[in-house]
Amino acid sequence: MFSSRSKNAIKVLLYLYENQNKGLVPLKNIALDEDLSLKYLEHLMPVLIDNDYVSVKRGKDGGYQLKKDGEQINIWDILNLFEVDLYPVSELSHHQEDKLGKTLEMWQNFYQLEKDYFVKITLKEISEKEYVLDFVI
Repeated sequence: MFSSRSKNAIKVLLYLYENQNKGLVPLKNIALDEDLSLKYLEHLMPVLIDNDYVSVKRGKDGGYQLKKDGEQINIWDILNLFEVDLYPVSELSHHQEDKLGKTLEMWQNFYQLEKDYFVKITLKEISEKEYVLDFVI
């Protein structure tokens, strides 16, 4: 399971991608539109800034914007910023593969499938998807 920090970082980056034509986006706009607290975002944004995904301009007319194109930002890289460990079992992350015995290949394959899946998904791809909610009453 992924943390809320990962989930919300993806939401913020997607928001910035979809609003890049508006120039600098104030943090309060992101907080309101994405239903996140301003204080929470103030702790999340430095990670995105320090890793060159987002730039910030402080001051009255300041705000945030993406530093990279949406095609260059994949979900796997974002998950790696916020997750302590993306391996499905701790033995893989602690280089204790010998403890997994005959199940080693299964766990390695699962990890590779997960990585391959998220590497392919970019902000641009997510943004271009159309989601239709059908309700039956």
